[in-house]
Amino acid sequence: MMQSANVPNDIEQLFETAGFSDYYRNDTVEFYSVYFDDTSKMNSFFSDVFGNEEKLNYTPRRMMNRVRYLVSLANNIESISSESDALRIVFLQACIEGLHKLSKSNVKHNQFFLNYCNEEDSQYIIKHFDIFDIAPCLEDGRFDGDASENCDNNMSLILFAEILKETRNIVLHEGDFWSVQLFNSEEDCGLLSSIQTDKKYIKDEILKIHFQYCDEETRKYFEKTDTLVKLLNSNGELMYSFDTRLDYQKFAAIFVRACVNFITKYIHDN
Repeated sequence: MMQSANVPNDIEQLFETAGFSDYYRNDTVEFYSVYFDDTSKMNSFFSDVFGNEEKLNYTPRRMMNRVRYLVSLANNIESISSESDALRIVFLQACIEGLHKLSKSNVKHNQFFLNYCNEEDSQYIIKHFDIFDIAPCLEDGRFDGDASENCDNNMSLILFAEILKETRNIVLHEGDFWSVQLFNSEEDCGLLSSIQTDKKYIKDEILKIHFQYCDEETRKYFEKTDTLVKLLNSNGELMYSFDTRLDYQKFAAIFVRACVNFITKYIHDN
């Protein structure tokens, strides 16, 4: 096989030995090249993957392939449905869960963005996604706007991950793939959307953010008097309204970079 441009001889030999060639190589390079600043960094990642295959029972290659397959499905979902945001999350969540399963990691899935996003990417998510209102839901499924509470706390990467998880659950468990809109190509103009759920893990994370700077005495006071805290401690479904300025293409790049960081850390830790 002819050596590819800008690939050192030793790395090219590693690729040939690993069978990283022909359509497999072309498709993999075409996918990952979009998400790397330069070719040398991408080839260094491939070298890490193929250089540790036997030691790690080919797990890094399976991880790398899984990211390409599932993110490609998410990227191209518009060819199936224009109501694409929640469907995209199904594939991205499957990717996160698959990486954790392959790595046999005990770390909770909701820590994926927290653990593997770089600082710039983390700040992009936090600054472009905000929950601004929480309201209780009535028995007929409508929300009670008169009893809603403003939510002006900071977003966390854990809370963002929990919302993605719940979006995935709504699609797979309820068959609703059109209600939740998460991405917005107009970053200067927020898109308003919402998610309706009774899940305690979302309530608990918002409470954790709400109390992050409180001492124990202040916390006890708010638990007795704060209407938002009482709402979050209730058992019923809540409607979480949010403002999103997340561009999907930018988010997909953030996601793939986090996946690369996950795979690289797995290789170096084992």
